[in-house]
Amino acid sequence: MDCLDVGDTINLFVDLAAAGKPREALRLLQESTASKPLEPLIIGLRLFLKEDVAVATEILEVGKDVAKRIEKRQGEFQMNRVETPDPWKKEKTPREGTRPAIA
Repeated sequence: MDCLDVGDTINLFVDLAAAGKPREALRLLQESTASKPLEPLIIGLRLFLKEDVAVATEILEVGKDVAKRIEKRQGEFQMNRVETPDPWKKEKTPREGTRPAIA
């Protein structure tokens, strides 16, 4: 895994966690063959999920930075959230022969 791949991977999992799927992101990483080089990302997800971690100080510091990135990105997602209409939901229309209520 080269540096570009690691950065892209971190961004992907930060976005996944911020979008409301932190447990799924953590599970995918823990089951991955790349879990060792991505340990700081795993620790960051665990910190974001308020889990206890016991790791080397250097890894913990990077993990804290990752958890902060997830929180920041989560806020960005919430600010930009747009309600999209459900294409399968039919809008209610007044029955024929009835008049809409006047407020």
